[in-house]
Amino acid sequence: MAPPYSSYAALAAEQVEGIAYTRTQSGPPGTGWSAIAIHGGAIEAGTGELAREIAGSQMARYEFAGIKPSGNTDLHITSGLFDEPQCLALIGSTDRTVSVHGFAGTAGIAETALGGLDTGLRDKISAALAAAGFSVGAAPSELGGSDPSNICNRNRSGAGVQLELSNALRASFFPGGDLSAASRASGVRTPAFYAYAAAVKSVMGTTATYLADLSRVRIAFTGLNTDADYAKVERTTDGITWSTVRGGDTVALIGGAGKIDDYEFAAGVANTYRMTAVDSAPVTSLGTGAIATGNNATLTPALPAGTLPTTGTILLLLASHRATGATITTPTGWTRLAGGFSNVAAFYRTYAAGLAAPTVAFTGGAAGDSCTAQIRAFTNATTPVHLAVSSNSAAQDVVYPAASVAADATVWVLQQWKQSASTGATQPVPAFSDQQGGSNTTGTNAESMWSWRTNAAANLRILASGVSTYTGGSSAISRSRLLYVPRRAVTDRDTAVITPVPASVWLKNPSRPSLNTAVTVTGVSDVDRPDRGAEFDIVGRTLPVAVTDVMGSRRVTLTITTATLAAAADMDRRLSAGEPVFVQAPGPACAVPTLYAVVKGFKQAKHSRRTVRRFFELPLIEVAAPGSTVYGDTYVYADVLASYTTYGDLLGAVTTYSNLIDKVSTGEVIVP
Repeated sequence: MAPPYSSYAALAAEQVEGIAYTRTQSGPPGTGWSAIAIHGGAIEAGTGELAREIAGSQMARYEFAGIKPSGNTDLHITSGLFDEPQCLALIGSTDRTVSVHGFAGTAGIAETALGGLDTGLRDKISAALAAAGFSVGAAPSELGGSDPSNICNRNRSGAGVQLELSNALRASFFPGGDLSAASRASGVRTPAFYAYAAAVKSVMGTTATYLADLSRVRIAFTGLNTDADYAKVERTTDGITWSTVRGGDTVALIGGAGKIDDYEFAAGVANTYRMTAVDSAPVTSLGTGAIATGNNATLTPALPAGTLPTTGTILLLLASHRATGATITTPTGWTRLAGGFSNVAAFYRTYAAGLAAPTVAFTGGAAGDSCTAQIRAFTNATTPVHLAVSSNSAAQDVVYPAASVAADATVWVLQQWKQSASTGATQPVPAFSDQQGGSNTTGTNAESMWSWRTNAAANLRILASGVSTYTGGSSAISRSRLLYVPRRAVTDRDTAVITPVPASVWLKNPSRPSLNTAVTVTGVSDVDRPDRGAEFDIVGRTLPVAVTDVMGSRRVTLTITTATLAAAADMDRRLSAGEPVFVQAPGPACAVPTLYAVVKGFKQAKHSRRTVRRFFELPLIEVAAPGSTVYGDTYVYADVLASYTTYGDLLGAVTTYSNLIDKVSTGEVIVP
């Protein structure tokens, strides 16, 4: 087919990859962010380079780039139709997306038009760009990125941000305003390019910083949704196996911000940290819009009244038509929930500010056939899930199906339809309430569509099949459908990558980080693993019987040297705590093994009568790491400065110097 192409498959059938276009993707494992340019290269020059800079080492990156000598606009697939598989897979594995595009704009005007369904992130980027001196405005409808099928909105959260950069703005990123392939390939950029990318990257709320004072990686996060209750922080070095950072199961959040220190990082290699913000609140109903009825006509059901939250709100549209052979057209921006009937259907979408009521159209009916539509809203919710259906060929009452789910704090919804008028219907079981819908006699051929929901606090797990008693009307065909609205457990997910390289070996105490200390290792013994099996001679047999077990843990002796008597006394006190220590080497090439161990006594020696140098021999036996609940929070003088603006603020929060010392450092446990 001739351009413009309506799909990647159509483009790939005519254009040769590597000659006409390239596809590129990269990024750290497990990242919750993606930066993409689906019109990179010479399609919308400068967008690919900017997406690459924004992504850096923290985000997943994708670029579809036109590389033809001319005619690259032929490779332009609109954002709503772009379905290249690699991009869909990358986007689908992230929660936050920044999609970079270009538009003509007004000649000489450097400006950005912002769109997309992630209104919270969009507003943050807008503020960051404005603070950096860039002109920002709302995107016009044709560039608004408000369609859920837009590639920027096809991530796990169903919402992203679309950046539309004018020609003048993109030209300002390259010396002399040169957007040619040679200029872009040179790698030379203007300060405006880096300032723009830095402003966008600044909205990423998670950072990882190595602090050498106690040899820790501080993972700090800000700007999270304030409805999150806590954050979970995990670490990986291979992108496959994730371990929860010690103390990272439930990191406290205050105003959408929090922090945790990781002392067990893998030294000398890249550590990827994943922060997941969790909202433990149940799904909550936000009400139901007025029912819309018609006579085989297009309907526009109203959204629920009042102001709806712009994050975590799911709209559920229930629609029906009297004719069993009728089909309900999926409204623009909505998704049909699979598993229903052609004439009795459910649709859903994420709510966004300014959203208009949908248009619900029907085909296959006839004049006189009644049709119905109504919208329910739920917050702290995610994509609805189909459970079960049932139908009757002719009956006065309506059977509903059995179903089960494996999670609490969710809402069940039962949708029922009958090809007859009715004056009422009984709710299925006591757990259901909030009856909505009704009898529709707008057309000469009537129908009824009723729906009920459960309260999430009911924690309904299993529903047996049953019958709803209908009053009025006559025996007729009926259909029932059960679905549920799961809890949106995750409000944000973000990642940060760092390669911490300590300057020396460290001895660490997970429960008392203030005892952590760098050490000078001057001797490492051979590593030994004792045998834990035995061989037993048996009477009448030549060969003994072996009873085996896994080998014992590692045994190793370290020699640690201190340069002064004061340092020796300090080391003596630290070791006398008697608790397991975490021995951490500065990297994988170090001869000192990284392990948890107990010190089986120690000896302090000197090699001459006058020297102040002391040598500590530490016989170590490797032991299991302490439980994840063993965690000592870190609060040092730098945190005092960061926590309190003035001395008066400090006195107001911490009444005595002794109390401040208790916050800064754990109490001494050594009794002289």
